[in-house]
Amino acid sequence: MSEAQGFDPVDDDGVQARPEARHDSPQRASRGRRILKGISWTFAAAVVAALAALSGYLWITHDQWVDQNDELRAEALTLGEELATARADAEANAAALAETQAQLAEATSTITELADGDANASDGLRVATRIIEQTQTCANERAELIGYLKNSSQYTAESLRQAESDIDTFCAEVEESWDAYLDENE
Repeated sequence: MSEAQGFDPVDDDGVQARPEARHDSPQRASRGRRILKGISWTFAAAVVAALAALSGYLWITHDQWVDQNDELRAEALTLGEELATARADAEANAAALAETQAQLAEATSTITELADGDANASDGLRVATRIIEQTQTCANERAELIGYLKNSSQYTAESLRQAESDIDTFCAEVEESWDAYLDENE
């Protein structure tokens, strides 16, 4: 090697290098630099291509996400509208059910009142019929008493007074029952 640490025309074996080898070294260095530059540019181009591909992929993924998001929003709006409609229908049905239950309670009350009235009327009719029958019995008893009085010679005065008293008491009770019935049904 030379003192400047440069190119020594003598190789390691002590043989002097050929003059053409001296000119080859700068060409070799230039060639190495060109290869290194080519590799660097190739690597840079590959990185740029990879970044472009990644950007394209991200762009496509973004577009798909936006489309899917739009579809999901539209479906959510549709479901929201359906839910609102279903809730409104449920509220309307609940109101109609409450109204129907109120009408049913009123109808039940009316039917109960009518049944009670009918039962009371039936009871009243039975009572009136019984009182009328007793009044008829009273009239028959009085007619019989009149017959006894016409033939008073056949009966004792005491038995005729007892029969008249019994008939008067019975007829008075019938009359009181009739008055009580009329008072109850006014």
